[in-house]
Amino acid sequence: MRRIVVFDTGWGGELVADYLARELSVVEVVRVIDWGHEVYSGLALDIDAVIQCLVPYIGRVDVIVLGGYTVGIMLQALRSAYPEQIFVAPSINYDRILRTRQYPGKVAVLMNDMVRESRMFHELRERLPYSTLILPECANWEYLIDNNLMTNETVRIELAWDFEMCPAKELSASRMQREREVKFSSLDILAERSSEKRALMRAIQNFGVAARQVSLAEEHAAKEAEWAQKECLANDSNRVRTRPDLVLLLNTHFWEIKPEIEKSLGWQVRVLDFREKLLHDVCAALKLRGVDGKRPK
Repeated sequence: MRRIVVFDTGWGGELVADYLARELSVVEVVRVIDWGHEVYSGLALDIDAVIQCLVPYIGRVDVIVLGGYTVGIMLQALRSAYPEQIFVAPSINYDRILRTRQYPGKVAVLMNDMVRESRMFHELRERLPYSTLILPECANWEYLIDNNLMTNETVRIELAWDFEMCPAKELSASRMQREREVKFSSLDILAERSSEKRALMRAIQNFGVAARQVSLAEEHAAKEAEWAQKECLANDSNRVRTRPDLVLLLNTHFWEIKPEIEKSLGWQVRVLDFREKLLHDVCAALKLRGVDGKRPK
């Protein structure tokens, strides 16, 4: 059985490994995730730390996948140091960017500072000379995603600093009423079966009331924070927010929040993450055919 290694320094590598394991069931996927972020040295990458993590696998596996755009900066250096080993890293599929009726005039690029200084970003500028590149600040997003703090509200607040938001969809009052009726009717039916169950259901209902009160308090606090944030944004007359035509996720961490980004910006904004391009490159390295990452829904 063929083996590939996925190396990264955080949750992005886990997402890449999950995706490749799901699409390539005939391949063994080995995860090498450096959660201590020891490969970072200031604003540069410590190639010695990367090699130290990968030495046990070099020459012993079919392909080593660098599971992030940041560690992918070392692709050429690793290929030069170990020409006998096949390395693959995330890249950009320009065909998907330009496959649209209208040329993308405004392109938002979500990435960290290291990728911004890399050759990949300079190539992006050259390949899209007629596009305006928007570079929002998202340096802390990796930490938020690693610690499961990037909620829907957080994504909207982060994006609202630079972009126009699509109105958030709220649950209709009639649907909320129907859900309450279904919930309480099911509780009543169960409570009528026996006296013991009635006592149990009363306790459950009391607990449910307390839980709903806590939930409402949390929702109210979140709403207050959101309103304060919106008020702050509204009062900042010096910043102009825009609506991009296209969003590029040049960070595999952001695969996790792609649905939230799409909902926040609206259906008219395309959001691309190029995971299918990575799958294609891995399959080409393994000489596998018939895999395109487009499973039937």
